[in-house]
Amino acid sequence: MKTPRSILLPISVFLLIFLGSWTERKQNVYKSEFFLPGLTQEDGINIELSPKGDGYELFSRDGVQCLILAIEPSGKNMSRELSITF
Repeated sequence: MKTPRSILLPISVFLLIFLGSWTERKQNVYKSEFFLPGLTQEDGINIELSPKGDGYELFSRDGVQCLILAIEPSGKNMSRELSITF
């Protein structure tokens, strides 16, 4: 079983565009987490996940000054893509 990974994303002054892709295996039971430093509110963030789905959440943790995007595993062997803009 692979160790879950977290990715720290850079922030630009006006617009962040993040495009990423990864391959999930049906055995994966861990959420994929993306840290969005400098963001403390969900307002204005556009998240597009492919294949389409709403199995994700944005939240913060004590002591961390950023939002965290956690994406639920699909439970299937598939390629996934993520786009984040604001």
